Amino acid sequence: MTGGATLRPPSPVQFVALAILVPAILVVFALFLGGEYSRVQEARRVARTSAEVTKTALELRAALRQAETAQRGYVLTRNPRFLAPYRPAQRIAEARLARYRTLTGDAAVEEVVAAKFAEMDQVLSLGSAGRWDRAATRIADGEGLALMGRIERLMQAQIDRSDRQTKEAGDRFEARSRSVQRRAWALVAIITVALVLGLAVLWRLRAQRWAAAVAAQDASTRHRAILDSTSDAIVIFNPSGSIEQANAAAFRLLGYRPGELERRDVACILDIAPGEGTFHERVGVREDGIAAPMRVDRTARASDGREVPVDVSLGLMPLPDGLHVVASLRDVSERQAVERMKSDFIATVSHELRTPLTSVIGALGLLRAGSAGELPGPAHNLVAIAENNARRLIRLTNDILDLDKLSSGAMQLEMAEIDLAEVAADTAESYRAAAEARGIRIAVEADDGPLTVSGDRQRLIQAAGNLLSNAIRHTPDGSRITIATRSQDGRALLAISDEGAGVPMEFRDRIFDRFAQAPSDQGGGTGLGLAIVREIVGGHDGSVWYEEAPGGGASFVIALDRVRRVARDRIMLLSEDAKTIARIAAMVEADGAVLEPVSTIAAVEAAARSATPPALFLFDLDLAAERHADLRTWLERDPDLGEVPRAIVSQALAQCEAALPFDVVGWFAKPIDEAAVRSALHESRTRRQRAGGPVILNVEDDRDLGTVMAAAMAGEGELLTAPDLATARRLLKERTPDIVILDLALPDGNGIELLPHLIDADGCPIPVVVHSAQAVSQALVDRAAAVVTKSRTTLPDLRSIVRAIADGRTPES
Repeated sequence: MTGGATLRPPSPVQFVALAILVPAILVVFALFLGGEYSRVQEARRVARTSAEVTKTALELRAALRQAETAQRGYVLTRNPRFLAPYRPAQRIAEARLARYRTLTGDAAVEEVVAAKFAEMDQVLSLGSAGRWDRAATRIADGEGLALMGRIERLMQAQIDRSDRQTKEAGDRFEARSRSVQRRAWALVAIITVALVLGLAVLWRLRAQRWAAAVAAQDASTRHRAILDSTSDAIVIFNPSGSIEQANAAAFRLLGYRPGELERRDVACILDIAPGEGTFHERVGVREDGIAAPMRVDRTARASDGREVPVDVSLGLMPLPDGLHVVASLRDVSERQAVERMKSDFIATVSHELRTPLTSVIGALGLLRAGSAGELPGPAHNLVAIAENNARRLIRLTNDILDLDKLSSGAMQLEMAEIDLAEVAADTAESYRAAAEARGIRIAVEADDGPLTVSGDRQRLIQAAGNLLSNAIRHTPDGSRITIATRSQDGRALLAISDEGAGVPMEFRDRIFDRFAQAPSDQGGGTGLGLAIVREIVGGHDGSVWYEEAPGGGASFVIALDRVRRVARDRIMLLSEDAKTIARIAAMVEADGAVLEPVSTIAAVEAAARSATPPALFLFDLDLAAERHADLRTWLERDPDLGEVPRAIVSQALAQCEAALPFDVVGWFAKPIDEAAVRSALHESRTRRQRAGGPVILNVEDDRDLGTVMAAAMAGEGELLTAPDLATARRLLKERTPDIVILDLALPDGNGIELLPHLIDADGCPIPVVVHSAQAVSQALVDRAAAVVTKSRTTLPDLRSIVRAIADGRTPES
């Protein structure tokens, strides 16, 4: 959307409310209809009851009349045939009377009916007794007629009441029907209005969506045009580190066609995300941005394999699917060519300056020392000024030459494993006097434990010293400078922070350029210190950047890869010959093992009894004469060295081979042959394999790499190779491996799909070594026994990791 509007996701509350409201309206309407149906049923019940009361009353009256007619006919005619209907009529009347009482609850009619039948029974009794006159007189006196009239009046009154109730129920039903009709019309009106409003809202939403789509398409077209029109190559990476989009300049710079870079990993074109962990962790994404947004003098890889020198600027772009990283690549080939020309010129001039400057400084020193006679006071001061400035000029010349050597690769770095924390401490100690002269306190802060890196100690002290010297020059008197070391994301960091004014914003992009000095820099520096730092750190495959120190001030950070240690086979050599030790050490280290030389039999026996005995014992029989006899006696006694294989090194093997009672895997005659050492190592591993070596499943689609890995894993166990997921699944059905080496990018899917199947017979996860060039999620890191990156881990290191897992040890990193 345009205008900076924020695109909000649809709220589920509205849909939930609508989902609840519609059924609620239907339920209320159903309850209303149910109530109306109950009222209709009640009206029908009242009508039925009224009709039944009327019918029962009429049937009761007819039965009474029939009984009365039978009684009177019998008395008047004295013929018994007339009396036949009397008793049936009486039973009918009793039944109808009971029903009438149930329907109306009227007891008065029952009493009168009983009196009527009593009167008729008395008349019949008189007739049966032959007293016919008396019976006729009773009929004629009108008592029976009066009772019959009373009965009819009572029943008629009840019939009238039932008719009124029926009419009232009918009136209520009609009124309710009219009310229901009005409500139904009102509901139809409400539904119609709601439908109209809903259609209006839907139309508005569709119109807004259409407008938003048009605006988005317009914005996308504009953005695409901006991206394609810029001269810098721009590449956008998604949160997993895959390329999502690139502009035309990127295609021109790297030689790819549109679409060829999509979904490819960042490592295929840039090395800006080294180490392990997620892409965001490796590239340095933090809550406040990217730790080092400017990466200068990097190399981009083109499609044809050529390397393009670039400066990389990183930024963040938050999108609904996560935080994307935008990389701007600027081709610096021309700039580097100019810099090389400038370097060549400076180097030539600097070389030509050193000799005369040395002569000038020497001559001035002699003058100041009185070699040419005592100088007057003013002349002595002038000579001192000239000498100081000549020394400053030669320091500048030396810096220029150092920078030139570092840039051209002519300066050889003496690499060794060193503790970066010790470098920080030594640097602080070297500059402590200069800082204390201005009342500045240098504080050294370090994490627990060593931060081992591979580097040139003196050159790293020089780089840290340049940074510390700058901090002393730019921080106020009486303030504090902190030089801190810490570990972060598999890298060792050295940070020097001061309490000065910091680096001006407009100067930060070129702070590491040669002869670059901020306008506020009045310290008299050469402008080469930070450039030298960049070259020294770059020679160590590290990075250096500037960031604002907490609380203000400047902070410069040097980051170097930590030394990665892996568990290796230990080979123990009993020898006193330095040449033999050096020769065998070089051979076993080339095979991925490590040599431990010892000079006493006690050390050998202690190693054999330890929890982790060596993989192979080597015995040099050419010891000093006074110790040779003791060693031979000890060996002939067949000492208990467990299952560890043994090999013999000697000048004269023929004299001792038959004398030893135990089996050996190798006999090395001096000078030692490398093939013989490799054969002995292979034999020792083969024996360990026969004693129960692990089954290793290597899932790797690159057949050449699979062949090389098979050779590297020889002797470590039984190796099964699967070039794809289908083959791996088939092998897993046939065998249960002890260790799995897993590549992620496979031709028929992702290696992660195998994880649910990597369970042993006891239901425990099988150890997995992830061996891939792709970024690995934290969840997979937690599941795997080890995660190693292709091209960053040697095959001997990988073999040592597998060996450590097979031995039940945790691989070291």
